[in-house]
Amino acid sequence: MRYNNSNAYYEGDYNQCAYNYKEVNLNICSHLERYIIDIKNLIFKPKSKTKDFFQFDNKIQVFVNDNTIIIMINITDKCSLSCNNCNIEGNRIKINVDEKEIVKSVKKILEYYSNQIEKCDLVFYGGDPLVDFDKILYIYDNLGGNYHVNIITNGFLLTDEIIKVIVNRDISVYVNFDLGTKNKICERIKDNLLKYKKKYAYSNNIKIITHYNFHSNLEKLDKFYEESKLQIAILKEDYSEHLKYYDKIEQSIIDGYLDQYRNLTNKYKLYKKQGKECSSFLKQFLNYN
Repeated sequence: MRYNNSNAYYEGDYNQCAYNYKEVNLNICSHLERYIIDIKNLIFKPKSKTKDFFQFDNKIQVFVNDNTIIIMINITDKCSLSCNNCNIEGNRIKINVDEKEIVKSVKKILEYYSNQIEKCDLVFYGGDPLVDFDKILYIYDNLGGNYHVNIITNGFLLTDEIIKVIVNRDISVYVNFDLGTKNKICERIKDNLLKYKKKYAYSNNIKIITHYNFHSNLEKLDKFYEESKLQIAILKEDYSEHLKYYDKIEQSIIDGYLDQYRNLTNKYKLYKKQGKECSSFLKQFLNYN
């Protein structure tokens, strides 16, 4: 099956399963939704363009470039948190995942592209995929073949047991984490991340996806990631967060941001001169990866 977005046609054996992307309202945490394309670009080689894309059904999206296929699976609409970030507007499609059917569908997709691809990545999202971690493991164990598993999560359910499985099976986990938010939920997520890094110091299976804006304490962020050794996979600018189009940022806030920028730039130069390792935040913030 193939869906061509520019010419709007379907072809192949799976027409009955194909949906136009614009007609599908996926159930996904809005905090995580903005990182879906970034995860795709992270997996694909730099400057690589998507050659093919189609919506297999309301649970599976497929992206293909020269030799890599990314199969994104909406594994659950359930979440471990009760926050305001779920996309519930519009015609919500109930996600009822049968892991056995997912295995069959993925095998069909891989068979269709078998002569074109060398690498396959599965990306599980939701909701919070860790709510149905057992389904992910079933798919992992029954799919067969050579592929890599990625999970996008809020990190709330990163227990010692789940972390052990993640590390042992070399699963990549991307945790949406905002250090600037102060509440019990974020503190638990932070504790989960710190416990992981303390126990598995040389593992980078769990990485962070986060953002910053004019109000962020940049030096505090740098200090946290330098001390924790946690790795940031995606760092996004979000200067317009919580702003209306008519809002104006106070000059004092902008000046404070620029002061921090200069301080961090000088720190990076000093560390480089001394041969010291900078935090993953500092490297990404200054675009020195």
